[in-house]
Amino acid sequence: MAAKQLIESERELFFPKLEAILEHHDALGHTHSRRQLLAAGGKAPLGDVRLEESCGDFRPDLIVVPVGGLEIYVEVAVTHFVDDEKLARIKVAGTPAMEFDLRQHRDFTWDSLRNAMVEGGAKVRWLFHPSVAELRRGWMEELRPLLEAAKLQRAQDLERERQEQEAERLRLREQQAERWAQERLREAQGRARRREFMERAARFKAHTEATKAHLVARGFMRDSLPTALRARVPGEGSFGVKNALVWQAALFGKMIHNAVSRENWNVSKEYAGGWLGLHFEIRPQFPEAEKIALWKYLMHLHEAGALRKGRRGRFEILVANLAAFEALQAFRNGRVSAEQGLRWVAEEAWPSKDVAEPVALAHSNWDSLIGPWAIVSRMFPAVSMHPPVEVVEKFARNIDARHLVEYWVSAGYLILDAPGPIRE
Repeated sequence: MAAKQLIESERELFFPKLEAILEHHDALGHTHSRRQLLAAGGKAPLGDVRLEESCGDFRPDLIVVPVGGLEIYVEVAVTHFVDDEKLARIKVAGTPAMEFDLRQHRDFTWDSLRNAMVEGGAKVRWLFHPSVAELRRGWMEELRPLLEAAKLQRAQDLERERQEQEAERLRLREQQAERWAQERLREAQGRARRREFMERAARFKAHTEATKAHLVARGFMRDSLPTALRARVPGEGSFGVKNALVWQAALFGKMIHNAVSRENWNVSKEYAGGWLGLHFEIRPQFPEAEKIALWKYLMHLHEAGALRKGRRGRFEILVANLAAFEALQAFRNGRVSAEQGLRWVAEEAWPSKDVAEPVALAHSNWDSLIGPWAIVSRMFPAVSMHPPVEVVEKFARNIDARHLVEYWVSAGYLILDAPGPIRE
């Protein structure tokens, strides 16, 4: 109400620049632009001011008539702005209309309000102006031949595309027999791979415990089994080996070690149990001991940070490989930190996007880790010139620093300064 009283008292008002603009896209995607300035805008004296006068089925806040001009509807908005329905009525009336945005001027004085509405201090825009509408209609009429030509050209292009697609369908039908043959070949190869897998599993199962341990350690390129993978669980002696680390390390090596690089991003309890049954002699120490032992071990890896428990017996993989898991244990146990004991991996071993991104997604329940991961992964080798603690301080502004370091360790960006097996 104060704004309306001000204009009635001052008999002056600030008018925005009046400009007609047209940007129309034709059927081919080309943009046709037109622009014309109709009035520069600025402060103008008013010959008449009328408050909240009814105009048919709506009532503008003000009706003003600039000296020597035509009447203009003025809307003053603080919380409620002109909606589509009211704008449609204004256009039907054919009267110019403008709107002041006074959201930033709720706490006002008479002088500040005058500055906003008379001196141009507030945001103001044209809602409608018949001169602009008429000019746009004229431009559209000028463009009509071009638009029709574009429409015709688009129709011809679509017909050509249809013919090309039909030709492609014919070509694909001609290749169908060959694809079927290739599919049958792949199926035969798959059966052969499954037979080979079953034969290898049977051979492994038949080995002595010592040979099993040697083969598992060799899979990690180690001389002995990694003790960081050992966990005491009930029923651990149900797999035909005295040293439970043999089946635990074998399971880790199959399900987690370098699994992400092979595009295996999760572990299934059922698949893990089946795999163990094929590779080890199941001798339950008590009813369902082997199932309990497996579940407890998977939960141990969940608590240790190698896996994250999901639903229905599935676990997301959180570490890139055994070395990352060992470094993570050292970090969590306080043996290393960003200040000492960790260093950036060599450039040739810098984790690829195919490894780092799935690990980042698996860790994303903590915070937004993918942004810092993406930045650091693009900065190597420049980032390796700075100690890890400096990089952590730079990127951990909105993320818990410990979680960020755990991610970088888990993905393989940070490794132990003195690599080797971590012993409990």
